[in-house]
Amino acid sequence: MYGLLIYDDAGLSRNEWFIDRLISYAKTRGEELRVTRASELFFGSENGKLFFSFPDGISPDYAIVRTVFPLLSECLETYGVRVFNSSRVSRIANDKRAAHAFLAGLNIPSAKTFFTCAHTFDPALYQYPLILKSAAGHGGNEVFYVENPKSAADAVEKIKGSDFLLQEIVDKGRDVRVYLLGEKILAAVERTSRTDFRSNYSLGGDCALYEPNERMKEIVEAVRKALCPTFIGVDFTFRDGVPLLNEIEDVVGARMLYKRTDLAVHELFFDEIMKEINGV
Repeated sequence: MYGLLIYDDAGLSRNEWFIDRLISYAKTRGEELRVTRASELFFGSENGKLFFSFPDGISPDYAIVRTVFPLLSECLETYGVRVFNSSRVSRIANDKRAAHAFLAGLNIPSAKTFFTCAHTFDPALYQYPLILKSAAGHGGNEVFYVENPKSAADAVEKIKGSDFLLQEIVDKGRDVRVYLLGEKILAAVERTSRTDFRSNYSLGGDCALYEPNERMKEIVEAVRKALCPTFIGVDFTFRDGVPLLNEIEDVVGARMLYKRTDLAVHELFFDEIMKEINGV
């Protein structure tokens, strides 16, 4: 079989080590895996049909989409290409408002969250302080602690009018990411920061292995059953020590796992993809 590994330009340069090892491991399993930029995939519709310009004109059997582009994933699936993670996972996980609406439908506890967007938002109507987040932000980017209507309006300007949400303040500088691979929890990592209300590892936070409690495991299992993802991160915040599901990370990074464990994540990830394709 032939697969595409799809990145945006920033992700491609940031993840060379992981990409090289994933492609090399695929070869050991007799698989051809080719990396391509999402910008090189011209696609759309014409005369009632989708079209794609794939590298060398060859339609892949499957695609590993490692960029945030739910429409690309959906069109690939419609075109007959198996996609990992699925377009449904991508569509829900990459809009934090959609993710929280989805979680609420599963009766999963989360921080109080207000869904809004730039053209309906009136900052004077909210009680502060709050956390304001871009709906599509990742890695702790476009996340702001807002203390009043003016700082909220300023934050909206900084995210250039993107859709966003607001959340109540919970325990600061700490969260837990549970890595879910197929049907199993691969590992969990606690991220902490003494200098920032955000605890993201990419922003200089520290990380340590963490053992999720039974309630957290139940929540992760509920997400797994509802979404059937291949590889995601399930992120928890805490209110007075009680876990709250915060986000679902679709294009989840593995740097913390390589730093804190001996897991060959690229191998386990590709093995899971082959397992799902072959229905084992």
